[in-house]
Amino acid sequence: MKIPLDKIVFINMDKSIFRRKNLLAHFAELDLQDKNGDAPVRINGVDGNFVKHQVVSKKSLGIKGLPISVSEKGCFAAHRAIMEMQIANKWEYVLYLEDDVRFDKKNLETLISNWDSLPDFEMLNLSWAYYKRPEHPVWEAIPFPSLEHFFKGDGMWLCHAYILSLDGAKYAFEYTSVQSHGLDWHYSAMQTNMKSYGFKWGEIAKQDNKGSGMRSTIIHTS
Repeated sequence: MKIPLDKIVFINMDKSIFRRKNLLAHFAELDLQDKNGDAPVRINGVDGNFVKHQVVSKKSLGIKGLPISVSEKGCFAAHRAIMEMQIANKWEYVLYLEDDVRFDKKNLETLISNWDSLPDFEMLNLSWAYYKRPEHPVWEAIPFPSLEHFFKGDGMWLCHAYILSLDGAKYAFEYTSVQSHGLDWHYSAMQTNMKSYGFKWGEIAKQDNKGSGMRSTIIHTS
């Protein structure tokens, strides 16, 4: 199936062969393509010991919590690498994926069939949940043909399947220039100042880090 996007990019560590094999099989089952008929593009995950963005401690900001993990730094940097690609190539819409994503085929087809019903967005999360930031999230239920659980607002955590517009990527790249927490923590608040929408977890996509026997490669501290 073709999604009307300029590019589909997924993050996968070279060492994560099992995860890559399963994800590519899932893509093949869906015949997942961008608007040009190209298959999803893989970028290698980033070693969190070697990141280019600035990292500051939670303590320096007066925030309690465990020190940010090396894997959180790597995850953060990998998503920023896709943003850089999008901005450099001036891709108007890009789907960002992590290698544990799994789509609901029927609902994804419904989304594509009704693509013109989507509002103008800068960020569209295809599988979000909420984890206490911001403290008072704002959610507005938005009707969407044949699908439920579509919202406008902030506080949308999880980053295994989301779309950024070019303007959204530019804003996100600037917003994430300094890291103090995991990527979700930053995204959940960033959305307050964006045209941010999302389908709740399981509607369009979900994570498959349990059913397949895969465990998350990220040690979460926030």
